[in-house]
Amino acid sequence: MHPKKLLKKIYMKGWTRAHGRRNIHMPPGSATLEKIPFTGHSIFVRPSMSDMARVNELVRGIYFRDSYLHQELKRRQPSTLLDVGANIGSSSLSLVCEFPTIKKVYGIEAEEYNYGVLKKNYEFWSCELNEVEFNGLHGVATASSEDRVSSQAPLHSSNPRLSASGTFRFGPSGPESEQTESSEINHTISLNDLVDRIPKSEHIICKIDIEGGEEHLFSKNTEWLSRISYITLEIHDRFHPDLVNSSRPLLQALLQYNFAIVPEQDVLHCYSRTLFN
Repeated sequence: MHPKKLLKKIYMKGWTRAHGRRNIHMPPGSATLEKIPFTGHSIFVRPSMSDMARVNELVRGIYFRDSYLHQELKRRQPSTLLDVGANIGSSSLSLVCEFPTIKKVYGIEAEEYNYGVLKKNYEFWSCELNEVEFNGLHGVATASSEDRVSSQAPLHSSNPRLSASGTFRFGPSGPESEQTESSEINHTISLNDLVDRIPKSEHIICKIDIEGGEEHLFSKNTEWLSRISYITLEIHDRFHPDLVNSSRPLLQALLQYNFAIVPEQDVLHCYSRTLFN
């Protein structure tokens, strides 16, 4: 590892320990504005391990990697970002900084407390980066506006070492689904409907991290993918036996819509081959 990268890693490890020692889920009222190391920006975070992990991901830039594919994508000047599973918004900021041509962000977050922090950050960044329009959407991203979904046991419940605020799960409602008490979700957001409302002239990129929900999101109605130039997403097959098939519909959809894939650990960077037509 390059000495500068090593020093950065060591510094971030100490910064994380100093700011977030507890792996618990906390309300948005506990969030305070903190400067993000190695950037010129600030972010509202709760004093939790989960929020510190999100800041670490931002500093590391896990949702993009340089390559000839990436350079061609930047040359095409993306203008709109869909952040599906936005959590507190750190991935939105990371991608806006990487792609300065982005002028509109739609961040979808299903969990109430996380959405509260996301809203704080979007309002703050709308003033700090006044050329970018940040739109927070509270709900579960679905394949259809008619889908009924319920909250499911978070991954943290079966593995306490995983993030308490970053592993919430949502899936189809029904007699065979694994539901928690009072789990029916009223707010759903069809990606087909959302993308249809975005003008055809806009150049869209997308980030997805929905804790295995990709199994249902990509199971049908994937026409919206034809409008997407780049998707960066985390896959979750290894995190729980229930998720062993979660990437199958996603990979089939990426093949159908002709994406080139650059894998890196649990993250796939996927570029539409139409960039080169």
